[in-house]
Amino acid sequence: MSRFPVRAAFVLVFLLSISGIAASPMARTDNPPPPPLTTLPAPAEDWSFPLPLRLIVGDAQDPALAMARVVAYFDENAEALARAFGTSSRQETAAVYAMQLVHRHAPYGPTNHFPSDILDYATTQAYTHCGTSVAAQSHIAEALGLHWRMILIENGDHIWLEALVDGNWQIYDATTNLVINRPMEELLQGLPRSYRQYRQSTEILNCEACRLNLRQGTSLTRLSWEMYAAGLDWTPRAPIVLWSESPAATSEAGA
Repeated sequence: MSRFPVRAAFVLVFLLSISGIAASPMARTDNPPPPPLTTLPAPAEDWSFPLPLRLIVGDAQDPALAMARVVAYFDENAEALARAFGTSSRQETAAVYAMQLVHRHAPYGPTNHFPSDILDYATTQAYTHCGTSVAAQSHIAEALGLHWRMILIENGDHIWLEALVDGNWQIYDATTNLVINRPMEELLQGLPRSYRQYRQSTEILNCEACRLNLRQGTSLTRLSWEMYAAGLDWTPRAPIVLWSESPAATSEAGA
């Protein structure tokens, strides 16, 4: 059997899932793509909640105060955020919150500015890519008490964050707004996985930054497909490596 029908099936299911056709909000799909892939329910999203990162940070002039506001917003809205994200634990909600704040902040585009802290990202980052996204995301994740690690495709194709959530390493890719319930090392073994694709900035046409994203022709959909098809119908062109990790990540992971 040729690989093309399998590839086409994966891409079709993914496009249907993010368009809302494959499954109604909060309903698991009855006919998932070829095993071992499962689509998790993705709730209908209101992009006015949570507030954009720049509004949460507000007039803070100090990085510590900016991050304190990000954490306080999460603490004050944790239950509502869990309902909005379709998450079931505080750690899972925190991981999606960090991912969403970063993904929604700026359109994907060229930049050589790497944020030194969350205030820097919130106030100066006009464009973002995987490297800048993962830097900002790691700051938020650590402030929320999550253990994280950055995983890099060695040739520079992509970098993403994995977080230790409820005892398991999972992918929270702020570039594509995608959650996968396994780390990349397990995906490449072809193990069963579930994914939840939240709406991407390229889909939100009433957002000027997102319209710019579309005009630039950014294919976040393609990148999402490669991530969740890893080990099934896609293999990175270079080895994956651990780029960085939070101080407690190794011991918590049992390594």
